[in-house]
Amino acid sequence: MTILMIGCDPGMTGYLALLDKDARLLDTAKMPLKPKDPKRKSNRVDPHGLGMIVQNWRKAYAGAPCYACIEDLQFMQGDKMGAFSLMNMGSAAGIAEGVLTIMCRGVMMVPPAKWKRDLRLSKDKAASVELAHRLFNKNMGHDRAEAALIGYYGLSQGMGR
Repeated sequence: MTILMIGCDPGMTGYLALLDKDARLLDTAKMPLKPKDPKRKSNRVDPHGLGMIVQNWRKAYAGAPCYACIEDLQFMQGDKMGAFSLMNMGSAAGIAEGVLTIMCRGVMMVPPAKWKRDLRLSKDKAASVELAHRLFNKNMGHDRAEAALIGYYGLSQGMGR
């Protein structure tokens, strides 16, 4: 039976990655955004659009059960992000967690430091791109690569077995 794993790197420039239980990268999608509201400084993640991506993936794989692994964004002392950016990232992660919890059988939230350490990566985005290329034999930018690696991490932790 096919089991699907969705890796999610939330945020305004984030991606979703779809892997099968054998860690083959099947597809990726940019995090869907709502049309920009002129009253807001930035876009917001579109929960309906996110749900449609997951629904279409599941339909394409005959309703296969899916699991999700989402990067759990955490504020660290000395972080140079402003309050507005942190709020936007937290909102994106919360929307992703809510939608994927409803649509998937299981969801794991994992801090970036944990999955990167377990995959022997640093904060260096180029290292993530290089590892993703080795694992999936595809060229991709760092956001797409990290979404795929987050899904790979979820599978390595036994999700979907």
